[in-house]
Amino acid sequence: MRLLLLLLAAALPAAFAAEPIPLFDGKTLTGWTPLAEGHVVAKDGEIQILSQGKNLWLLHDREFTDFELTVECLMPDDNYNSGIGFRCTPAGDNPKGYQCEVANQESGMLYAIGSGWVWPKDAGEKKKFAEMSAGAFKPKEWNTFRIVVQGDHIRLWLNGTLTADLHDARFAKGHRLRRPEIIPKPAAPDYT
Repeated sequence: MRLLLLLLAAALPAAFAAEPIPLFDGKTLTGWTPLAEGHVVAKDGEIQILSQGKNLWLLHDREFTDFELTVECLMPDDNYNSGIGFRCTPAGDNPKGYQCEVANQESGMLYAIGSGWVWPKDAGEKKKFAEMSAGAFKPKEWNTFRIVVQGDHIRLWLNGTLTADLHDARFAKGHRLRRPEIIPKPAAPDYT
């Protein structure tokens, strides 16, 4: 299973007045540490991650509290589960922190790694999420995720559609991480 991500705009710290902080230099894995075994390589301007059967996390060395992050994702047709983790800290094989879900129609949901769903949690919230995000995820196309975190206020967008706007104080700060690969747009991958 191959998973794809492109870090478009790097993290914008705190008040978002500063210049973006690049998280990938386009050539090396400098600043990134894999948690668990799997294939991780910087190649052709990409960070490529291949994981089959267990989670492979790629943790950035920098720690962030408040930030804005924009990511472009192109995912395989089906049978995958990925996400964009933030405010994460290492905790054995799996980190603890938040994850913006990247998984077909669940894309844009918010998960707390190690403790369960933050949004949506129940049937009523799932119905509201489905209404908010209807048609936002584009299978077999590039999808743009925007994550804005200020204090305990977390907002997620998928292709310009707000999918989560909530307050949660479980994780105050942490590292940025990935479970997919970072690849430049617009080349479509060959999954064969």
